[in-house]
Amino acid sequence: MFRSIGRTILNLPIHVIVLLASLPVFIYVDAWHVVQNPFFVDATHVTLVALAALCLVALFADGSSPKGTRRRAAFFVTLALAAIFLLVLLATDLIEPASPQTVVGSDNYPNGIRAEWSFPDVQSGTDTAAFVVNVILALVACATLVLSICGPACAALFGVGRALPESWGAFRRNYWRIGFGGIISVVFMLPTIALFMPLMTYWEAVGFVDDPHNAELQAKFQVAWDICNRIGPRSIAQSGAAAAFLLCTYLWAGGRLIANMLAKQTASRMR
Repeated sequence: MFRSIGRTILNLPIHVIVLLASLPVFIYVDAWHVVQNPFFVDATHVTLVALAALCLVALFADGSSPKGTRRRAAFFVTLALAAIFLLVLLATDLIEPASPQTVVGSDNYPNGIRAEWSFPDVQSGTDTAAFVVNVILALVACATLVLSICGPACAALFGVGRALPESWGAFRRNYWRIGFGGIISVVFMLPTIALFMPLMTYWEAVGFVDDPHNAELQAKFQVAWDICNRIGPRSIAQSGAAAAFLLCTYLWAGGRLIANMLAKQTASRMR
């Protein structure tokens, strides 16, 4: 399986090479833009991030659809699942102001053990409704992530109509392989996360100018400012571009690995 991925990488089509090169460029340009025009949202930042996200979607869809499979179906399912996940995140942000406050407490035991606990402080019907909606959104987000693992590859193999049921069945058959691969992936993703951190601090502080009295944004603004003073804007842009290249390579290879695994299982079942 890994040998086939290696041979595929050596014979990448032009459109994949263009996508692999475009994503780091988008992130690099956005990093310079955000550092030079920090802490407020504008159309340039939104456009560059949207183009970068589309590159990631296209690369994962292409990796999930080897030659001879339904590439358009894989792209459609990948884009649909990404849109659903984005809508869930937006809905979670919108409902956050109405969510009940979290009560945090602790218990001390005679043997020196200290246990901490927390729960939502539900005091009205509005709090209850917001809590229930948050639980539903969390379940939808988890389901979307699970389906996105095998969904694009199943769409490429079986078509859009059978993508979701087939992806759920594929996940149940291979959850231990996927879980083990996820653990290994964390190790490979650590350098990517470390390289992304400087730029992520600026992304998290976006909106500070519009809401300067927000304590959370103030803290993120200070961290971003300290990082820029320490490593400089050029390093922030370069590390963001390097992290973007590692991430898109990982997504493409991961999609191809899952697609090859499911294709072999499908072929063995049809014999």
